[in-house]
Amino acid sequence: MHTISSLRAATDQQHQRLHHHPALAPLTETTVRKAQYLSALSSFYGFYKPLEEKFCRCDDPLFAEFEKGDNVERLSHDLAHHGVDTAQLRLLPLDDTPFTREQALGYLYLREGSALGGQLISKKLSDNLALVPGRDNTFFFGKGKLSAAEWKKYIDKLQEIDAAGLVDSAAAAAFAGTLFSALETWLTQENNANDR
Repeated sequence: MHTISSLRAATDQQHQRLHHHPALAPLTETTVRKAQYLSALSSFYGFYKPLEEKFCRCDDPLFAEFEKGDNVERLSHDLAHHGVDTAQLRLLPLDDTPFTREQALGYLYLREGSALGGQLISKKLSDNLALVPGRDNTFFFGKGKLSAAEWKKYIDKLQEIDAAGLVDSAAAAAFAGTLFSALETWLTQENNANDR
């Protein structure tokens, strides 16, 4: 089985549930409130910041062409624009060891795939909250039309690594599944905390 097939199989159920998660589903609805948007941004910041730091410490040359830290910078920008102090946000508790190759592949599957989904959310937020990409909606907007090209770059890299036999597909898929489950749990915890 190719690594991409393993990744999809390991994350499909969590992926489907995330589409309907109470922290995310409102973002595409006409009734979305600014507080729900900021809550989602805060939760994503707490989740992505420690993971992105682990990815930044991964010095595997296979990932040299992938951005490091940009998604957290976009989150920080949007939160600061709306007056949220990121120093006060809870972070996913992780150690500071760098990702292995398989972990980096699993993480990029989540990150780059989420960036594609962010395009739909960005458009809905622009329509329903009058948020402007590049001003107060940079995280979900991401690279805009270039997001699809970033996803293709990831898939191409995955195929290259697969063809060279340089990855343990099962380990990459298992880590991706763990990350998707961790995101689901984190969003639930943060959403419940914000509802109190």
